[in-house]
Amino acid sequence: MARLSRFALAAITAIAVSLVLTYGTYAIRLLAGGPLTRRYIVWSSFLLPIFLGLFAAMWPAPKLKRSALVAGSAGAAIGLAYIYVATRLLFWVVFKSWGGSGHSIFLSPISWDVDLEAFTFAIAAGACAMLLAITARSPRVLLATAILVVIAAIGPGSVYNLITHNQEFTIAIVTPQGTAAVSPPQVMERIDISRIDVGSVTSHVLRSLVEAGITGKYQVDYLYRQGHGKRVLAIVVINRPVASAVKLPEPSGVDVIYVQAPDGWRTIPSQVHALARYIRISPPGTGDNDLGSVKTQDVGGSGTGFELPRLDQ
Repeated sequence: MARLSRFALAAITAIAVSLVLTYGTYAIRLLAGGPLTRRYIVWSSFLLPIFLGLFAAMWPAPKLKRSALVAGSAGAAIGLAYIYVATRLLFWVVFKSWGGSGHSIFLSPISWDVDLEAFTFAIAAGACAMLLAITARSPRVLLATAILVVIAAIGPGSVYNLITHNQEFTIAIVTPQGTAAVSPPQVMERIDISRIDVGSVTSHVLRSLVEAGITGKYQVDYLYRQGHGKRVLAIVVINRPVASAVKLPEPSGVDVIYVQAPDGWRTIPSQVHALARYIRISPPGTGDNDLGSVKTQDVGGSGTGFELPRLDQ
């Protein structure tokens, strides 16, 4: 009966911690990745509570003195070993189901966000499960488990942002105001990114143009946001159809204004520390009346593209 109790307590604790970390961090936008990362972690962790329950049930006799450090370390090691194998096997199975030949990546990372989040969550779930299942559950142990959960929730996203130079990057596409009534900008944002306050951001963008000495009447046509971390804004002012493709670098930690001029693009301020990522502005297709198109690049190397609005003659 004691073994069954330890099994149940370890399994329930692992399920609770895993769900709190995975869905909780996603809900409050601390998860380094998006919905696919969350789903991948959930699928990979499906059997972890059973493994932890079995190890807790097989732990040496209750009469032996149990060190909280040993119990927590054992749980962390079990979680790490399990999630390392599970994430790689799942990748192999999914890749094969998509028509690939199937391959293992046991010596390579899947991606920074998946590995960092999945490993941390599994280690925390394992440590908490073993601490509560096979120790005396003293106030000190309960406090330690709470601290572990908090660190696991906050740590991976912060480390990921630091390593990848991630930031909450908002792009505002601005064009000259035409004769038609000004309409609200079109908004593009991922569901795991903090919502754009359209009114506030639009007002800030137009005010920034005035403060930068850019004259004329302008309107914000598009707002796009990606990433997590420090808030950074890039205002792209397009005055005429794009003639040739250009890559505008993503600023690092500061706001910037890119203004299309007859002889190229002007940057305000002129000296801005930039990241390796960029905003690609391309000419419109043959026969199109659009200004052009925009393609962004995120920390994973992929991005989102969209067409720019037609000129209002």
